[in-house]
Amino acid sequence: MAHQEPRPLTGAQLRRYKDCADENAKLAECWAGHQVVIIACEPSDSYQYAGERNPQAIAIHVMSPAEKPVWGQSRRPRQRQSQPSRQLYQTTIRLLGRSKENKRFQPRPWNMKTESHEVFEMYSFDARQKVRETFDELGAAYVTVCIVSYDVRETTRAMDGFGVRMPAGAVVVDLVKVLEHQTRDEGIPEELSKYTDENIAVRNGRYDRRPGTPTGPLGMPSVRLLEVLGPAAAGHGADFKRLEKGSAALKRIANRIRNG
Repeated sequence: MAHQEPRPLTGAQLRRYKDCADENAKLAECWAGHQVVIIACEPSDSYQYAGERNPQAIAIHVMSPAEKPVWGQSRRPRQRQSQPSRQLYQTTIRLLGRSKENKRFQPRPWNMKTESHEVFEMYSFDARQKVRETFDELGAAYVTVCIVSYDVRETTRAMDGFGVRMPAGAVVVDLVKVLEHQTRDEGIPEELSKYTDENIAVRNGRYDRRPGTPTGPLGMPSVRLLEVLGPAAAGHGADFKRLEKGSAALKRIANRIRNG
């Protein structure tokens, strides 16, 4: 393969790289915040039929500061450092439908709780009320709510389906752009590629989420991306400035060559 000489970045490339760097900076600030709760919210992978997720089942993964954990017990996320700065708790809420024809066999509400995961199956009003209460409690307990997602529009639709809007003043982070920023030089690590290989399209260095329900045996839960990208975000804070300086230097060299 012929060696390609490095070239200055185009204006469009610089704008995209800056956009991704800004998303990474937001995540780094939220991850380090002692009064910031980070939430990954999307349709639950636990209820699928024919490869499609049930829009009436929502998974809410909450990453709270270790010194100020969320309700009850939680588990340590899959972080590389020995002393994780955050704790993980998951709530899954499924909306049950009522049968008008055969009330005898209609599904019954139930609740199950483990150390770090609680599941609710509830009728419409109660399910929506539970989701609203969950977000209200988190908004009251922490100064800032940070919503992270591999598809912000999908997260918004999932919340809308339960009558919940983005909390006022919430910080919203696009995890696909963070992934692009952090892995631009060395590629996607194996611990994430098992989720992203079938769900992220890469073209000319740009990452985009493939449309439709995430595929593959593991899907692509936002929380799995967050567990790796969150603690690494601060270490990539200067990447864009280095890239920008390198591009400017190449541009000066090209101008000198062109002008003799």
